[in-house]
Amino acid sequence: LITLVGNLLTLLILYRNKNLWTPTNLLIASLAASDFTFSISNVFPLGTGALSSREWPFSFTTCQYQGFISIMMATQSTQTLGCMALNRFYRVVKPRMYPQVFSLRNTICVISLTWILAMFAPVLYLASGHKFVFIPAKAFCYMSLASGSITAFIVATYIGIPALLIGYCYLRVYLAVRKHKANLFQANTTISPAEIKVTKTLVVTVLVFMCCWGPILIIDVIDVISGRWVMPRWVYILYVFFSVISSSANPVIYVFMNPTFKREFLSIL
Repeated sequence: LITLVGNLLTLLILYRNKNLWTPTNLLIASLAASDFTFSISNVFPLGTGALSSREWPFSFTTCQYQGFISIMMATQSTQTLGCMALNRFYRVVKPRMYPQVFSLRNTICVISLTWILAMFAPVLYLASGHKFVFIPAKAFCYMSLASGSITAFIVATYIGIPALLIGYCYLRVYLAVRKHKANLFQANTTISPAEIKVTKTLVVTVLVFMCCWGPILIIDVIDVISGRWVMPRWVYILYVFFSVISSSANPVIYVFMNPTFKREFLSIL
């Protein structure tokens, strides 16, 4: 419920308040849209129905739909987080270049590109001749274990590259903020307290995402290497739990760390 309502409220707040249409907030909206879509396809009603019956109670086409949307939204989220890291890099480390690189028009183009590229991930999987299969332990449709090579390619391209980008950008941001604090009493400091607060919010968003998807990725890698589902059922229950938490955590982060979002959330509720 938090996943659906929280992300929907995030989108509603940004839609109603045109003054919040900044490049950073547009990226937040894109992430909220992918989290909302992920929860619709995986949790309500498909995931709950499969979890209660421990078998796929819907059609083959519905299984393909769920697998397609799951992979697309997961890869879209990692790309958006990479763009957020790049946004913070230019805003904090290269502030003079920020207005040109992250104009509203450029940001909208980048967001559109992340959605298009994300769609190619499940398309590549299906084009390789594989189908999404229902996995009782995970209670949703996902890539089969027979698709080891294409799965490895998708993970390396859509998760590995954004992860490297995120690590590099936030390391540079951290060093820049630390240098800023060391020179706090000097004139001409270019990093405002507001930008530092926004950066902290996005860093927490990334850390929560990594804490949730790190175990998921490890479990997937172990299963692919083993060629079968080798984990105890409670591990796969945690797998599902982490995927749901990842989608529901971001609205909570915005409320607690962003005064504007908190005020708008409370005004709607």
